[in-house]
Amino acid sequence: MATPTPSEQLSLSFGENFLEHHAGQIIDDPRYAIVELVANAWDAGAGNVEIKWPDKIGDTILIHDDGLGMTKEEFSFRWGKLNYNRIALQGRNVEFPKGRSGRQRTAFGKNGIGRHAMFCFCNEYIVETHKDGQKTRARVIKTPKGDFPYSVEILENQTSKTSTMHGTTISGVANKNISLSQNTILKVVGSKFIADPEFVLSINSIKVDFEELEQESDITEINIENVGIVKVKRFEGENNRTTQHQGVAWWVNRRLVGTPSWENVSGRLIDGRNAIAKRYVYIVEADILKPFVKADWSGFHASPELNNVLKKVYDHINEDLITLLTASRTERKNDAFSANKDLIKTLPAHIRQDISEIIDEFQKDCPTFGVNELESTVKVLANMEKSRSGYSLLEKLAQLKANDLDSLNAILDEWSISDIKKIMNELQWRLDLINKLEPLVNNSNADELHDLQPLFERGLWIFGPEFESLSFTSNRTLATIVKKYFGNAALESPGRRPDFVVVPDSSIGVYSRDGYDDEHNVSGIDCVVIVELKRGGFKLGYQEKDQAKNYAREIRKAGHVDKSTKIICYVLGSSIDSEGDVADPGYEGHTSIIPRRYSSVLKQAHARTFNLLSKIEWAHKSISNLEEQNNLFAQ
Repeated sequence: MATPTPSEQLSLSFGENFLEHHAGQIIDDPRYAIVELVANAWDAGAGNVEIKWPDKIGDTILIHDDGLGMTKEEFSFRWGKLNYNRIALQGRNVEFPKGRSGRQRTAFGKNGIGRHAMFCFCNEYIVETHKDGQKTRARVIKTPKGDFPYSVEILENQTSKTSTMHGTTISGVANKNISLSQNTILKVVGSKFIADPEFVLSINSIKVDFEELEQESDITEINIENVGIVKVKRFEGENNRTTQHQGVAWWVNRRLVGTPSWENVSGRLIDGRNAIAKRYVYIVEADILKPFVKADWSGFHASPELNNVLKKVYDHINEDLITLLTASRTERKNDAFSANKDLIKTLPAHIRQDISEIIDEFQKDCPTFGVNELESTVKVLANMEKSRSGYSLLEKLAQLKANDLDSLNAILDEWSISDIKKIMNELQWRLDLINKLEPLVNNSNADELHDLQPLFERGLWIFGPEFESLSFTSNRTLATIVKKYFGNAALESPGRRPDFVVVPDSSIGVYSRDGYDDEHNVSGIDCVVIVELKRGGFKLGYQEKDQAKNYAREIRKAGHVDKSTKIICYVLGSSIDSEGDVADPGYEGHTSIIPRRYSSVLKQAHARTFNLLSKIEWAHKSISNLEEQNNLFAQ
């Protein structure tokens, strides 16, 4: 009879990079990390948070807050557990330091993972925290593998009966992930916590200024009869992990009333799972509602006057959200269709329209559907429809002449179908842009001009091979700076494109390409291209060149680009007088002003497409709103 093997208790340990998998982007992405560090201060009831951001590797990174702080026992418990249920142990509401009359604030954190954010910048850091007369200092060191993913050493613990200090300071020597510029951090952190004006942030002694962030907001004034004017400001930030600090925030005398939320008087404005809900916050400045504010600022007292204001404001926000959602859903749907265009383009137009409508319903009912899920859904629906319609390659081959079959066979001997499609798709886009440019040379109708500007998002290749990269994208922030330069002269952009500037005689687009440091992290803007399209028949002169220089000056003055950033301004018109017919390639260092005639641009565009328009017949396909699908599939 076999002897039973005695039981054995296995010892467990943590593998390499455990924290990277456990905490994810919080210790991989500096944008997430810095927000989490500030969120920790928010949860501690802080009113002021100071960040010291390093200039280079080896400098100190520091985050200090005047929040509640921790006793030695509280610090040991929280840092001694990998995960702890913050809500169960401390509740959903934030506790404030003694003597601070804080109104209700909802905690950001849930399970304590945000504590590890400092590991994004350094492998070792110091925590100094004060509470109830106790001062505690500890060193936290990340360990690559072993029994624990990190170690904690208490360096100092003192008790003073007279000390009233409170708050926490976390500091370390930065050795990675510090490529973000100070302006970027100001924007990223400020946009997350802008809903509460009493939460003060500063970075390297520079306070996050609401007025600065306001420059990039969309502002609407609502005149409510017999009550007064309410300002609604929409701010866009980067996607949050949650909607904790997003939604509608009501301000009275620059103080937050209640908690930001997407809830309104009749339900929910938007599903919180939607990406839009995690990106935007609306600030409603309603000083006229001061008489209705509750004593603890937790909300408003109900009244008919208040209900009238709420209805007007929420109706406006709801309409704005519908516009944002429509644009977002259309973009994602187009991406899904583009990914399947080889499969779906042969289907009849009415079938494509049916699939389009089904995808619209999917996005309404399932807001968490990503592009990958939508692509799969389109593929399944297209295959089902294609099998019923009976369209096939054999039908097309049967219609070819013998010579065409020989030519096709010779082509396929040298080229793959995917390579042919890539070349033809790129050529069609370029030839289509040339076709749209041709009528503008002598046309003084400015409407067509504004329709043309969006094409330059993918049309910078005309100016030279250095602009072939797809990394140049429209930059809404820089366009806003140019728009402010014109003041009231700027018009509303057709098609709700706030990234373009429209004035009576021209349209201006601003495009940028990111720069990267030695660690391949985004370090700012490497190059800015400004394209100003003057109306047909317009003659360029010294004044137009000088105006383009002002655009560049305003962008540099706003501090969104570095001194080394290249700014290239192309000013396009029908003709150029003798004073304006000279480019300024090195104006003010890294700024170049280049006037060009439309005719010269067209000649260059033809040359860069091998003059194909003169060699082949090009049937330009019209675009309409089913037609929007034809634009994607008829390639």
